[in-house]
Amino acid sequence: MIVSRVLTSFVVMLAAAFAAPQVSAPASDDFETLKRAYDESVRDSIGATVLEDTTIEAATTAIAALAQSPSLRALELLSADATKSGERLLDVSVKLQDQESELQELTKKLAKANGSEREPIDTRIKELERTSAEFKVLRPKLVKLREALYDGVLTVTARVSDAQPEEVYDALVAYFETDVKLLASLDRRVSEQSARLSTLKEKLPGMKEDEQIPAEREAAKLEAALELNRADLERQTKLKDRRIASAAAVFGKLPKARQSKETSDLRARLKDDVPYESRSLSIEILGHLPLPDVVTDAVTLLKRAAKTRAGLEKELVELRETYRRAAEALVTSAIGGNGMVPVAVAQNEQKCRGELTEASQRAYGEGRVMEAAGRALGTAVNRRADADKKAGVEELAQLLAKEREEDLRTRVVAAIGAVDADEAREQLRASARKDASIGVRLAAIEALTKTGDEASVQLCIDELLRDGDWRVRAATMRLLGDARQKAAIPALIQSLGAEVGRLVDDAEGALAKLTGQRFNGDANLWKDWWSKNKDTFEIGKVAQADPAAGGTVDTKPAGHVSFYGISTRSNRILFVLDRSGSMKEPATDAKTGKDGARNKFDVAREQLKAAVSGLNDGEMFNVITYSADVTRWQKKMVPMSKAIRTKFDHYVDKEIEAVGGTNIYDALAEAFHLAGIGAVDKAYESGVDTIFFLTDGQPTQGEVLDPEEILRRVKEKNRLARIVIHTVGVGKDHDASFLRRLAEQNGGQYVGR
Repeated sequence: MIVSRVLTSFVVMLAAAFAAPQVSAPASDDFETLKRAYDESVRDSIGATVLEDTTIEAATTAIAALAQSPSLRALELLSADATKSGERLLDVSVKLQDQESELQELTKKLAKANGSEREPIDTRIKELERTSAEFKVLRPKLVKLREALYDGVLTVTARVSDAQPEEVYDALVAYFETDVKLLASLDRRVSEQSARLSTLKEKLPGMKEDEQIPAEREAAKLEAALELNRADLERQTKLKDRRIASAAAVFGKLPKARQSKETSDLRARLKDDVPYESRSLSIEILGHLPLPDVVTDAVTLLKRAAKTRAGLEKELVELRETYRRAAEALVTSAIGGNGMVPVAVAQNEQKCRGELTEASQRAYGEGRVMEAAGRALGTAVNRRADADKKAGVEELAQLLAKEREEDLRTRVVAAIGAVDADEAREQLRASARKDASIGVRLAAIEALTKTGDEASVQLCIDELLRDGDWRVRAATMRLLGDARQKAAIPALIQSLGAEVGRLVDDAEGALAKLTGQRFNGDANLWKDWWSKNKDTFEIGKVAQADPAAGGTVDTKPAGHVSFYGISTRSNRILFVLDRSGSMKEPATDAKTGKDGARNKFDVAREQLKAAVSGLNDGEMFNVITYSADVTRWQKKMVPMSKAIRTKFDHYVDKEIEAVGGTNIYDALAEAFHLAGIGAVDKAYESGVDTIFFLTDGQPTQGEVLDPEEILRRVKEKNRLARIVIHTVGVGKDHDASFLRRLAEQNGGQYVGR
């Protein structure tokens, strides 16, 4: 059951997060007095079914008083009760949602009931209305109690650290690894539940009445679980930050010998032979400690990880080619043997895949170390006194100028972005304006998005919106949409009128964030609306969409492309098409939900040809197809022309066949690789800004098989490029949750057929 699974995981997480060290200290008379008052007002409140405001006030007062006691016993009590309050709050929230779902169900039944059937239903409705009302009153009071206990845990930590710094430091360090795992788990859970809820809601309108009731109830429970997990993710993130700050403060109170030992132990875990998870956690902890050489530690680790990763990437080129040949042999054997493959061929494919996966995981781990080292670098400089931050920014700027490896340099830019200093923002603006690396420029704009200062916004308006590289303009539009400054609106309207392709949507998306309006990319309607509203419009008071001004217009611009109902203005499109053997199975009829006369691959080819027919001459596109192996139609993106149309039609009709397994990750990796070629080739600068990805199954072959790992790696690859990825799932066996999340995390849409 959804709720029971959520309850169990939530309780386990809270227990782990707040399990205090089992260390006791002699209790003073003052402590015993505080404890008695605490027990009387807090312990009973946690399990109460009714709480008065005066009771909560007394409990929060007792918690605050106990938190002032410099005793590990106080830390034990508050930690244990924080866990219990979280369990109680979840229990009440789940019960409330269950009762409201039952109320909705019974209300529908009552409307159809006759005579004697109505009385028991009506009685139950009244009972549920009463208890639901009680829970609605109780829940916010339990929230207040839980937050008071959480604050108490942190307060007593600071107090105890003066008297027993080593015990407190040990407890906090033990929390760090748990925090990292909890945040990853919560983030994944929120993403999964959001995708499941979206999928369920999409299916509800087409369900039969007897199917709708349980589905609505499941959706309501998912909404309740999602709300709780989102709130806990936010709270856990804040708690981790506060705990790290507490550890840094406590570290300074440790005996010098203990400080030296802790520092030595952490630095020993930065060596290359240590697992990447431990190296990442160790450098992140070091970044928050008041040590003189942390910047050097972070830079050294960053460089070593970058060098190791570069070597692994070279190794992976050969391993990927070896695997490609093995996968190709597998497909060829399957075609020639009517689906039967010789054992030796299958074993060779598995062996090559294992070697590729192992090297790929190592390279991915080094990337995570680089990410952690970059964060530690920024944290270490930012925690310096204001007078010393300038020197720290200069160190980072020198490193940025000296290094050549782009991924390393983008991490340095992110570190500069973490420093709250004018010098840091000046360096970011300089990098965004003129660095030779497009990756560094995009990283600088990304970092400036978090500052949103007036000088950076003005740079965007004056220069970056008119930059010669479309990727810089796209990133600039995102920055202006998030900056929340009125001066950005007319500049974005002007850009919208000058742009073509996907950037029209990007400009309108930024304008919609600022204004609440949408005019389907029509610059004239935008100009008219702004002319009428610019004098009175205020950022933060987003207006409702104005149909009278043309907000409901639904025009399709020239070059309009639609694939399985997903439309785009893009003129730099890459289609990635599944040609595994299961694509030969019958396609589902969209109207009846039953198997149709044609197979999935025939429908996919028809949809692909229809989409490509919408491209105008000169607009760029390409196609990647995949089963166990991955194949490009053309080496690079190609401009549409009459000759290309003829060549493309022949390819789709005659040259691709559905056979083999489903290699999702390698297909996506190849798509990004192709996009990279387009980005750096001087004779071919348009690149890729939109991907349509289609599959009918789940990953069964290739470098990465775990859907969660695929999502993480795609997110990393796309962190600066921001290529929009639309996903299409066909047939009954595709992973709707995975495809929806892949689309949502990369600015796209998902459809299931």
